[in-house]
Amino acid sequence: MEADLNDVQNSTRSRRYWPALNLGALPELVLRCWAVLMALASTMAVSLVAVLSVGSYLAVSLLAKIRPLRHAYQLLSRAYDRFLDRFVL
Repeated sequence: MEADLNDVQNSTRSRRYWPALNLGALPELVLRCWAVLMALASTMAVSLVAVLSVGSYLAVSLLAKIRPLRHAYQLLSRAYDRFLDRFVL
């Protein structure tokens, strides 16, 4: 180990604290990377459901404001209700 002008050593840590050289740290690193990927995938799935929900809400609110579209929506809604009554329990 060399000393510079201030008599401070360049490498004061021992090699024992270098996690990159420890093979036991590799499974933990892989597990953490996998956890990050799972968190991102879950966030994307929730975002997709939220976009579909908000889009459906906006479509229904638009259908409710325009009279011909409101009548068409009510017709489809009643037909769907009859379908559910007939084929579901």
